[in-house]
Amino acid sequence: MGRRVYVRAGCGNCHGLDAQGAWRGPDLTDPELLRVRTDQNFFDVIKDGRADRMMAFYRDELADEQIELIVAFLRDEGRKREAAGRDASR
Repeated sequence: MGRRVYVRAGCGNCHGLDAQGAWRGPDLTDPELLRVRTDQNFFDVIKDGRADRMMAFYRDELADEQIELIVAFLRDEGRKREAAGRDASR
């Protein structure tokens, strides 16, 4: 569900369809980023944006539950990426 909301909201336009970064947006599945950012931080940035980073706000377009689904999707993608990295190093 989170992936669908992420795609429909247009997040992939800046962050890539896989959330691993694109022309303007950073990689949101980077394990280090996911370690230092809380779910609340991700939620707040999606909801309220960050003008200093050209991050649009979505408070008028997404319900809180939809934002929570996006955050869960990013966490899940980060876990998958981290696990794949561990498996590749074995």
